[in-house]
Amino acid sequence: MVPFGYERKQSEKELAAKAQEPKYRRAYLDVTAFRRSSTGELIPQSFQWEGRTYKITKVLDSRNGQSFKEKITAWRFYCTCRGKKFQLFFEDGGFGNQRFYIEVKEAPSYE
Repeated sequence: MVPFGYERKQSEKELAAKAQEPKYRRAYLDVTAFRRSSTGELIPQSFQWEGRTYKITKVLDSRNGQSFKEKITAWRFYCTCRGKKFQLFFEDGGFGNQRFYIEVKEAPSYE
């Protein structure tokens, strides 16, 4: 049955919100980082992306929080590389399961 009136407007809003919402995935990176002995702070220096190594020019900010797209708790680093700002996340799974990742938009799927 086709909704009418208020129900129809609500279903149209929901469909529009789903269509506009881009999907993200985690892309894990090989990151070179060091830990300051005085503070214990982790500082990323460079990363590999598609076979090339990029130097992180500056770490603007680092804090513990959630990634915006996937709502996973991780350390979030605001960095610059080649004049572009990006977010780098550090996932601490414990027992050697510690990884860096960035959030990448997925290509739209037309089903």
